[in-house]
Amino acid sequence: IPYLPGSAVKGLTRHYCLSTIAEKLGVAPLDPQEIVRRRREKQPSQGKTPWEMLEELLVTEEPKDDKARKSLQELFDRLKNDPLLEGPIKNGHCDLEKLRTSDEYLAQAFRRAFGSTSHRGEVIFFDAFPVKLHNNQNKPILELDIINTHYQEYYTGNPPKPPADYLSPKPVYF
Repeated sequence: IPYLPGSAVKGLTRHYCLSTIAEKLGVAPLDPQEIVRRRREKQPSQGKTPWEMLEELLVTEEPKDDKARKSLQELFDRLKNDPLLEGPIKNGHCDLEKLRTSDEYLAQAFRRAFGSTSHRGEVIFFDAFPVKLHNNQNKPILELDIINTHYQEYYTGNPPKPPADYLSPKPVYF
């Protein structure tokens, strides 16, 4: 029976919540080429994407000292000045305090549900089993896939056989 591990359900839910907050704030997801370019050039914001900066702002607990507060403000300023950002942060309608405390932007709810840098999340995600395997157009919701271990004897043999082309792959279906 196919199932979705609780960690996957949590990941999907967390991504959906983060994308909802990002959309509300005008933080668009970047395409893969833009992410690679930022990593290579380390510009702007030391190579972080706006989503990564927003996520860090959401999961970081309230700073305990001035140094941590200043660091968090600098991260917010880098996000605010990102050339691809639009919306309330860019327009000055949302400052760091409002982002982190206003119910409008859901940051506190996000931290409570999924955890922060100093507290675990309060929501428990269990494994899930699909109720149906096909959608209304009779197209599969879940499809069979494989992990193809090419050199199984290398990993499991006693003594291990060196990896070579004469070894047969052993597909593991899931």
